Amino acid sequence: MKRPRGKTEAPPRTISEPSLTASDDTREAKLTHLKDGYQSTQEVIKFIDTKSNILIGMTTLAGGFAITLVKWALELPPVLSASWASVFAQNEEWAIYSLLLLGGSLLSFLAVVFYCLFSVLSRKATHGKLTLLFPVPRPEPLSWKQWRSDRREKRNYPSHQEQIAKAIMTLDDDAIFAEYADQLTIVGNIVSDKLNHNRWASVAAVLQLFLLACAIVIYFAIACGILE
Repeated sequence: MKRPRGKTEAPPRTISEPSLTASDDTREAKLTHLKDGYQSTQEVIKFIDTKSNILIGMTTLAGGFAITLVKWALELPPVLSASWASVFAQNEEWAIYSLLLLGGSLLSFLAVVFYCLFSVLSRKATHGKLTLLFPVPRPEPLSWKQWRSDRREKRNYPSHQEQIAKAIMTLDDDAIFAEYADQLTIVGNIVSDKLNHNRWASVAAVLQLFLLACAIVIYFAIACGILE
């Protein structure tokens, strides 16, 4: 018999959800591993924040040096070869290139500050159940209709203290595992965002230093008569 032409649909794959129960013999090992994972992500977050602060400090010094150099060149007497007036008179084209490179360096500095600030800014907690590892209320946003209904019926929601007390009362081995799984998801997303912003900040910092170095080399090459 001939096989029918065309693609045959594959049977649907069934993906089983991972078990978060702590009833087996590896309970302690699993819990220790979850704690280690949570601790390592906290250390990574601290490292990224420290790196962001270092990048801001380093690029601020470079930007301040660039501004000081511009001020120095503008204040020099025109008779000196290193003054801006003299450099511009010797080679207008390359002097403009040097100025554009310096402007690009300052724009890169602003990009570094922008990305670093986004890296260290706190993120809004995602909606979900309050956990003891992240004891911040995370209610689902209410629609305008639901808000009016709650206000009309004077419906009261549990306070922050009541939510924590309830979480403590219902805490068991399975709940601990579920809390760690939820928290690892949250901090994982935080680390991913921080790494992305920090990576772009590092690229902008390298670009800032490179453009500044090129601008300085071209400027003094004109002042020394190398580029005429």
